[in-house]
Amino acid sequence: MTIDTKGVEKLGYLGLEVPNPEDWTKFFRDIVGLMPSANQSDAGLGFRLDEYAHRFIVTEGPADDVAFIGWEVKDKDALSQIRERVEKSGRTVTDGDAALAKARGVEALFFFDDPNEVRTEIYWGPSIAELPFHSPHVPDGFVTGEGGLGHVVFGTSDWQETFDFYTETLGLRLSDYIKAELVPGVDVHVTFLHANPRHHSFAFFVPPMPFPRKLQHFMIEAREMSAVGRAYDRFCDAGVPMSMGLGHHPNDEAFSFYAIAPNGIEIEFGWGPLLIDDDTWQPKTYSQLSDWGHKRPAMEA
Repeated sequence: MTIDTKGVEKLGYLGLEVPNPEDWTKFFRDIVGLMPSANQSDAGLGFRLDEYAHRFIVTEGPADDVAFIGWEVKDKDALSQIRERVEKSGRTVTDGDAALAKARGVEALFFFDDPNEVRTEIYWGPSIAELPFHSPHVPDGFVTGEGGLGHVVFGTSDWQETFDFYTETLGLRLSDYIKAELVPGVDVHVTFLHANPRHHSFAFFVPPMPFPRKLQHFMIEAREMSAVGRAYDRFCDAGVPMSMGLGHHPNDEAFSFYAIAPNGIEIEFGWGPLLIDDDTWQPKTYSQLSDWGHKRPAMEA
C-alpha cells in the first residue's frame, strides 16, 4: 500500500568533515554533553543525543564544514515517493549501498546534492542503540523525538532555488522570516522552514559578506532551562570561544547561546523554542535576530 506523504519528517543526523576528529570527542562528550556511539569506526566518530545510534558523525578531511545531512521519512514507501520527487527536480540521485546504510545506522537511504552542493541523504529505519542515553553533564537529556535532531542554518547563493527545492521537493513549510541589520550597514534576511512542530529544522540566508563554509551553525535543545546555564559555564570554563552570549530569539522564542566549536563551526545550545501548529500558524517577518541578549564578545565588556 502506498502512503501519502508531504515530505521529509525530521532532521535525523548531521555529518561533519574536520581535520582533527579527536578534538571533537572531547568537545562533544566533555563540554557539550553528548554520548559517544558504540560504533566508532573508519566510517566516522558517532555521537548520541538520545536513543538513536548516533545523531552526529565526524569524519576526517580538510573541509572544516558539513559533510552530509540526513532527513528521516516514515518508511520505505515514503522513501520511494521522495526519491521520485527529487529526481523530477533534476537532481542526480544515488542509492546508498548496504555498507553506507550500516555506517549511517539506517535501513535504507539515497543521496544527492542540494542546490547549495550540500550532500543530502534521505533515509528510513534508524537504528536504536542498545544502551539508554546518559550524560553526566546533561542528565535530563535533549529534546528530539518528533522534532528530530534540532536545526541547521546554511548560507546560500540563490534564495529562490533553495526555497523552492526545500518547500516543493522536500515538503518543508515556511515558519517565518527575520530581516535585520546584522551590524550597521549590513542587512541579513533569514528564512526559517519546519518539517514538524519544531519551529524550524532548516534555515538559510544569503551571506552579506564572504562566508568560509556552507554550514553557519547547528542547534541542539536541552530539556530544561538550567541545562543551558550549566552548559554556558562549562563552555566558558573550558575556554571555548563564544560567538554570542545568552539571549532570546523573538521568532522561535528560544533561550540559547552560540559557541565556536573546533575548526570554527558554530553550535547553538538552547531551550524552550515554541512549537508550530500548521492549522493555525501564520508566518511573520521579524526585524531583529534577538529581542534581548545574544551579545557578541566585544559587546560584553
